[in-house]
Amino acid sequence: EEEEEKEKKSGGDGAAAVAEERGEWGRKHEERLEKILATVTLDRPYILASEDESISEKFEKLCEKNTSKVDEGKFQCVQCSKLFKGSDFVSKHLRKVHAELFQAA
Repeated sequence: EEEEEKEKKSGGDGAAAVAEERGEWGRKHEERLEKILATVTLDRPYILASEDESISEKFEKLCEKNTSKVDEGKFQCVQCSKLFKGSDFVSKHLRKVHAELFQAA
């Protein structure tokens, strides 16, 4: 009963005040996020598209050059010495991890 009397005395706007306070917090939060996002620059990763035949040939040559066969069923990336079960896995690795090799070509 005491809470009802307090609410009546304050005009019954308790819920509205809470909503307004949350709205203010949300607005300030959005402003802070906008400031942060305005200062951050992220470059999209470069992924080689292999539709063009000449690009595809260059891609294969670079992959062969940077792949070493260690043993039967064992291949190694020349750039970082990581081991793989197949040469196609090394090619995929080179394309994703060492993309800078393909950007120069």
